[in-house]
Amino acid sequence: MGFSRYYFKGHNFLLTKVSGKIAVDDLLQHVMAVNKEMAGKINLRQLTDCRNITDLQSLSVKDATNCAQREINKPGCLLAIVVPESPIFFGMARAYAMFAEDHRGEVQIFQNIHDALEWLANDPEEINILTDFVESVSTE
Repeated sequence: MGFSRYYFKGHNFLLTKVSGKIAVDDLLQHVMAVNKEMAGKINLRQLTDCRNITDLQSLSVKDATNCAQREINKPGCLLAIVVPESPIFFGMARAYAMFAEDHRGEVQIFQNIHDALEWLANDPEEINILTDFVESVSTE
């Protein structure tokens, strides 16, 4: 299990990389940590990369929606969730997104990280900056 968060302050961008086996306690701890760390931020842009999750069997749809309901309000916040090509992963992300949308501007699900960054960024230069940031974190 692993949730790693990287905040790019100058661009109000939060990257979360998720890997391994994910259970309800892991997801809930992550939601509560983001609530605390990002409290008061408006127009936050979040990218959650779930492509390295190996096991979701311990997480039910009800667990995912309950965790999403625990999010605090993040006015104007956009959340892009990137999942592998799998109906199970897409379905779980969609269940989370449906309830998380109540607390933020919009949530979209992608299978390609570049598409997610294009949706989150304001212009081509911003896409390049965020792409460089994501790639620099990926090499750590």
